Amino acid sequence: LYLLWSQSKRVLAAGLSLAAGIVLKPIAAPLIAYPIWRRDLKQIVALIVGLLVTVAGTIVLTGPQVAAQYVQNLWNVTAPSAGIVTFPPNQSIFGFFGRAFTVHEYGPSLSNLPELARLLSIALSALLVLGVAFLTWPRKNGEPSSRGLEVGLIMVTINLIIPTTWYHHMVISCIALIAAWQATTSWRSRFWLLAALVLINAQGLLWHQFVGQTFLLSLGTYGLLILYAVTAAQIVYTLRVRPSAI
Repeated sequence: LYLLWSQSKRVLAAGLSLAAGIVLKPIAAPLIAYPIWRRDLKQIVALIVGLLVTVAGTIVLTGPQVAAQYVQNLWNVTAPSAGIVTFPPNQSIFGFFGRAFTVHEYGPSLSNLPELARLLSIALSALLVLGVAFLTWPRKNGEPSSRGLEVGLIMVTINLIIPTTWYHHMVISCIALIAAWQATTSWRSRFWLLAALVLINAQGLLWHQFVGQTFLLSLGTYGLLILYAVTAAQIVYTLRVRPSAI
C-alpha cells in the first residue's frame, strides 16, 4: 500500500500505511529514514502522525506494560550488543561471519575470532548502507523514479544488517524481487533473481540437512546479497538509461 499510494502521489495515505506496517512488523522500522533522506516533508509528517496514532492505539488495546515489554524484546533481539547468533535461521551478515569465525555446534569454523566476526559484520553492513544512501540520493525533478526498487533495496539491506534476522523475515525482500523483476527484461538479471529466490527458499526448507557444512548454512544470506546486487544494478540502469521505471 505504501508503494501504491506513493506512486499515485497520495502522500498522506502513503505515510499512514507505512506507519501501520512498521507497527505490525517493526523490523521495517529503518524504512522511516527513507522519506527523511528523500526530504519528503509531507510524507514525514503523515508518517509521524500515523506512528503516534497507531502506537497510542496499541497502548490503549494492550496496556502500557505489554507495549513496553514488546519494545524491550525487540531491542534485545536487534541490538548489536546482543552478541552474534550462529543459529542457522539467522541469515544476517552477523550470522554469516559468526558461523565462519566463531566456534559453534552447527559445523566447523575457519577460526575462533568473535571480534573479527563482529568487525567484518559491521564493516560490510556499513558498506551496504552507504550503497543504499548513494543509490537513493534525492533526484532532480524530471529524473526517472525508481521508488519501488529503492524501497526494495532498503528491505534487503534490513534483512542483511539487523544482527538477528530469522529466515522468515526475508519475506519483506519480496518487494525487491518483484520490483527488480518488473524493471528488467534481461534474461541474465532474471536468472540471478530466480537464483536468489531458490537460495532463500532452500535455506528455509533444507538448513537442517546442511548442519556440519558451515558455508551451506548461509544460503539465504547469499540469496539476499545477490538480490541486493541485482536491485542496485537496476537502480543504476534506470537512472542512466530508462525514461521511467517502477
